[in-house]
Amino acid sequence: MPVRVMYASGPGDVVEAHRSWRQDRPHDGEVSITYSSQLEDALKKIPCVLYMQSSCKRAEVLIDGSWTIENRPDRHPKARGGFFHVVQTLNGLGLLFRAVRFRADVVFIDSGRSNWFSLIPFKLAHKKVIPILHNAFWPAGERPSTLVKRSIQWLDSWFWRSVPCAIIVVSPECGRQVAELGGGRSGPILQIRAQYRPGCFDTIAPPPPHEQKPFVVMYAGRIERYKGVFDVVAMAATLQERRPGRFEWEMCGEGSVLEELRQAVREAGLEPIIKIHGALDRHQMSLAYGRAHVVVVPTRSNCSEAFAMVAAESVLAGRPFVASRIVPASEVLADACIAAQPDDVESYVGAIESLASDKALYDRKSRACSELSKQFLDPSFGLESAVGRALKTAFAD
Repeated sequence: MPVRVMYASGPGDVVEAHRSWRQDRPHDGEVSITYSSQLEDALKKIPCVLYMQSSCKRAEVLIDGSWTIENRPDRHPKARGGFFHVVQTLNGLGLLFRAVRFRADVVFIDSGRSNWFSLIPFKLAHKKVIPILHNAFWPAGERPSTLVKRSIQWLDSWFWRSVPCAIIVVSPECGRQVAELGGGRSGPILQIRAQYRPGCFDTIAPPPPHEQKPFVVMYAGRIERYKGVFDVVAMAATLQERRPGRFEWEMCGEGSVLEELRQAVREAGLEPIIKIHGALDRHQMSLAYGRAHVVVVPTRSNCSEAFAMVAAESVLAGRPFVASRIVPASEVLADACIAAQPDDVESYVGAIESLASDKALYDRKSRACSELSKQFLDPSFGLESAVGRALKTAFAD
């Protein structure tokens, strides 16, 4: 009898991703292989009935044989404070209702879909639950001490101790946090890495010669305060004062503080050395990586980073990167990373200066990228493989 699988995905457009998957082509707007496509690759190998549902704001339902793919927007996507937790709890109960109605045997649930404690009733409904953690619970090394957050974590711990039959995580840090919350009594923890198509970074030029001036530092990601974009401006100002004309900066991405960032650069008189590109397409991003010597990932300590995809893309592009322990990729990709202290502009400045002034160090970090990049091109490290292993665990009994 076919296994009935439900997948509660995040905010991505799973309907369009499924169309791309059926046509065996990259999904528009995604550099990495979508997680929904990797799950579909795993499920096509077994007899199954699938209901996949995302919280994408573009509503649509697609029926493809025994598979139903739905974009189902959240009703209150901008909820904050106490109302946010009410909404998250209701979301969890809504997922349970749909799992029962669908008669799911196993349910994969992405982080961010609900409070974890609201999923405890899945066990009472005899549903096998496999969480997929794309987010950490707290910034690495910075477990929160506020009463509200500690209380929620205490409630969540009941879920982690008793409900999941397996847990999929994107970094060692996520795995450690799950084990801590579950008191070591959680289900098997399976680590995965984001996956990219072989050759997708081959069009990027090799790093510029180390001695070439200016030394180009690249930022790529969301333009938000918690991502450290204003720290990048402070780094640039410090290095321009110390070594005028030695460094240039390229910032790629979009976000809620993009115009504020442009204004900060203008007011600091740094427009000649900081280029703010906004969102770039794949070709433009390839050109930006081609101009860069290094990548900076200055995520701040108020952000619960789970991995940092830009660090993976940095090594795939053959570039060393600078990051702090707040970025879990700095642990996984340590041989290509220069460590900085969280929220410490001077520490980042020192790390960037060391790469710019020490050719042997720069070359060593650059060479490490080739070996480290293999895990992002090997399906055995991807979600497809983990889904297969998780299903075996779920039905082992």
